[in-house]
Amino acid sequence: MLGTGQATQSRARHTNAFAVAAVVCGIIQFGYLLYKPLALTGLAAIVFGHLATHQIRRTGQQGYQLARAGLILGYGVLILAVLAPLVLLSVAPPVQ
Repeated sequence: MLGTGQATQSRARHTNAFAVAAVVCGIIQFGYLLYKPLALTGLAAIVFGHLATHQIRRTGQQGYQLARAGLILGYGVLILAVLAPLVLLSVAPPVQ
């Protein structure tokens, strides 16, 4: 029979599912160059990443690095999607 301490340790060894989803969505969003609806997976990566980090802190599960990777990928592409048009507009010659 398992004691409560052993059951807690067993549960803590599992990787958080939201962390896996965050990093998968973060990687898939790069396919948006080929298929535009995949652009929304970047937002999913951000949401899943935040959910995962909160759950990991609360439960002690593994996967914190995966959640962080999903957040970095999601926010990175979001920032590039906002900044790229601004940079292109600032260096483009004025229309006459």
